[in-house]
Amino acid sequence: VKGEYQPRFFDLQTYLNYNLGPNAQLNCLINWNYSQFHLIPESSTVGKGNFLQVLRLNTVYFGSEDDLFDQKMAGLSFTYFPQKEKYHTL
Repeated sequence: VKGEYQPRFFDLQTYLNYNLGPNAQLNCLINWNYSQFHLIPESSTVGKGNFLQVLRLNTVYFGSEDDLFDQKMAGLSFTYFPQKEKYHTL
């Protein structure tokens, strides 16, 4: 599709680690994605067939398309170390 594409996006990711003491640890993973997409299509051409006959479809568009995606995610874990070699995570 030929046309004018105008994408805008923002992505933030972080991983936080906090020691609660010598035997415990708290971890947090955060992700935020904001995407905005604006399309003003002009035309498209599609051809189908074989080497004997090809059918072509020419399309002209009017209008525009706006898409918006706002996604957030967070995860939290707690790790307990009863001994240096052994640990348990929730």
